[in-house]
Amino acid sequence: MNFDMPEIIFKLGAEGGSITLMGRRLDENVWLYSLLSSDCSEDRALSVERNFYVSTKESESSSWADAIKLLDHYPCWYLLFPIEIHHDFKSAIFDEVEKRGGSDALKSWFEYQ
Repeated sequence: MNFDMPEIIFKLGAEGGSITLMGRRLDENVWLYSLLSSDCSEDRALSVERNFYVSTKESESSSWADAIKLLDHYPCWYLLFPIEIHHDFKSAIFDEVEKRGGSDALKSWFEYQ
C-alpha cells in the first residue's frame, strides 16, 4: 500500500468535461479527498483558443461526508457517466447515488461494473 499517492476514487464523464474525486491515503483508514473538474466545452474553448482544456482543483476534504458535499455543488452528478470507480469505495458511492437518484439512477452505475 503506497501512502500519499493520489488515487482516483471515481471519475464521472459528461459532454465537454469530467468530475473526479481524488483521494490520497494518509494512513491505513484516513484519506484526504479533493475534487477536480475538467472542462473542454465549446464556450470555454472559443473564449481562449481552440481545443483548450481546463482542469480545476475545487477543494479538499478530510471526511467522506464532506467530500460528497463537494460533489453536491454539481446537483445532478449522480446522473453522469461513471468512467472509473475505486474498488474500495464502490459500495459507498452506490449508496450516495441511490440516496440522490433512487434505483433508476443506480441501474446505470451497475452497468459500469
